[in-house]
Amino acid sequence: PIARELVRAALTSSGAAQRVTAMHISLGPEGAYVPESLKAHIRAVAVGTIAEDADIAVTPVLSGGAELVSIDVEEKD
Repeated sequence: PIARELVRAALTSSGAAQRVTAMHISLGPEGAYVPESLKAHIRAVAVGTIAEDADIAVTPVLSGGAELVSIDVEEKD
């Protein structure tokens, strides 16, 4: 569910972009994942979307759960 919500948030934030090129995520102890596991789940959920090949950067933080901090997009020409 966390990976699905993060991908959904990235897609919603992408507007009319051609694709999401990067997702920047903060991950605290309440996120219930280690960074590599979260990245793998996000990649699986993003298959078939404009975020499918996005780079995923996970920054550990001291509190909270998993949160989408920002995205990078490629705009349509």
